[in-house]
Amino acid sequence: MSVKIGGRSKSKASVSRAHIERGFGKHRVNWAEAARMKKLRRAGVLVIVCTGVVWQLSSLPALAADCEAQASGDWHTAATWTNCGGNIPQTGDNVTILGQSISVSAAIPSLASFRLEGGTLTAATGVDLVIETSRDISIVGGSTIDVVTGNMLFIANLGVTPTTGDFAGIVLQATTISAAGDMVCLGRGGDDAATTDHDGVRLLNSCSLAAGGSIAIQGEGGVSAGGSVGITSDGSSHVLISVGSVSLEGVVDDPEHHGVFINGAAIDGQSGIVIEGTPGVIEASGTTLSSAYGDIVIVGTGAGSAGAGEIDGVDVENAAITAGADLTIVGVAGAGSAGDNDGV
Repeated sequence: MSVKIGGRSKSKASVSRAHIERGFGKHRVNWAEAARMKKLRRAGVLVIVCTGVVWQLSSLPALAADCEAQASGDWHTAATWTNCGGNIPQTGDNVTILGQSISVSAAIPSLASFRLEGGTLTAATGVDLVIETSRDISIVGGSTIDVVTGNMLFIANLGVTPTTGDFAGIVLQATTISAAGDMVCLGRGGDDAATTDHDGVRLLNSCSLAAGGSIAIQGEGGVSAGGSVGITSDGSSHVLISVGSVSLEGVVDDPEHHGVFINGAAIDGQSGIVIEGTPGVIEASGTTLSSAYGDIVIVGTGAGSAGAGEIDGVDVENAAITAGADLTIVGVAGAGSAGDNDGV
């Protein structure tokens, strides 16, 4: 192969900067500037060159990496990760941990999504575990999370403009989570009118949460073709134990589905329990609520009308409730007379 420069031919191997500069004539190459622009482009910066002047118009977000743990170790060490650009996870990246044991010793940046499957995540002494995503958080497959001395906070899809897509905000399935302090889960399902089941927070299959402080779960079902619930706890052996209080607040803009649906869970909030659902709260099939020293409060607003869904404000079926202080159940009947739109 040959390259023609300024009317002369040279073999590819013999082309030098001097040859190139002679070929461009008066438009001499600024090699330092060229190198700088190359770095800017790699970083996602839009650069325009005109008559020797460089304008850096705006910084564009770099493409998200799909970071995956390749070995057990420290979250903040690059060698722990693959497909991560030779770095640790950065803001906006997707993070997946499949079976590894990862330790967290500092803050984690906001992510696009987070999935822990069959692995372990441990927040070191003096460190709070905060995971915030613009999409979903999934802790599944027998995973374990341990926050040794601090608090735990999960936030999924709570931006000003919710993320579209077919997903539940937070999924906790067959997992064990413990925190010395408070435990908070705030999730919203994706918006996709063509698909179903975009729960805000979903607890499935032998999920255990234990906190030395309080447990607070808030969920909002996303727009869907049906089946979205604010908070659903469905399956068996769901255990929420808190030295402080336990609060569940679920909402969904769908008159045919529940704000909070609890099926077969054991909830123990020593300082009290508050459950609020719009529309409706249902507790069924072996659910137990207990508070040794505090009040238990259940509030639900029914929904439905002729030809639509039938959601009671509060529906308690085959459940046991034991309060160390007061028990308060407040149900507001749904509109219309289609059937089961009772207050309680």
